[in-house]
Amino acid sequence: MPRPKIRVALGGRKSPKSQTERTRRTFVPLKAFLDLGLAAPLVDALAREGYETPTPIQAQAIPPALQGRDLLGTAQTGTGKTAAFTLPILQHLMPIADHPGKRPIRVLILTPTRELALQIDESIGTYGANVALSHTVILAAWDRSLKRIRSVAEWIFSPPPPVDYSI
Repeated sequence: MPRPKIRVALGGRKSPKSQTERTRRTFVPLKAFLDLGLAAPLVDALAREGYETPTPIQAQAIPPALQGRDLLGTAQTGTGKTAAFTLPILQHLMPIADHPGKRPIRVLILTPTRELALQIDESIGTYGANVALSHTVILAAWDRSLKRIRSVAEWIFSPPPPVDYSI
C-alpha cells in the first residue's frame, strides 16, 4: 500500500524566514502526543478516545502551530487533519477557558459543507472535553443567530450560506 501524500508548508510572522518563503519539514516519527508539546488535558482527552500516536500530518503540523506559525497542510481523508489544526487552537485558548463571564468569539472556522462543520464541531467537543470552552455550529440565518451566539460561544463553525441562483 503506498504511503499517503502529506505536505506541510510553513510561514507566517513568527517564522524566522520571510512570509513568502515556504519550507518543507521532513517527518520525524514521534512516539506520543505529549512529544508534540500538547498540554496534559488535551493529551488525556486524546488517550480517552484511544489516540496513542500522532499521524504524520499531526506530527508535522502541531509543533509549528503551537509556536504560532502559519501553515498549510494537505493530506488524504482520514489522516487526522482536524486534530492537526484544532489541537493547537485549543491549547492557545486554554488560558482564557477558566475566566468567568462573557468572552468574545475567538475562532471562526468556515467549511465547505454542513457535514464537515458538524464533524469539526464534534471533534472539538472530543478533543476539548477537559477544557471549558464553548462551541457551536451556525448552519443558516447568520444575522438572527449572531447576537445569541456571541453570548455563548468562543468557537463558531459554519459552511458558507447557500447561493441564491434565482438572482
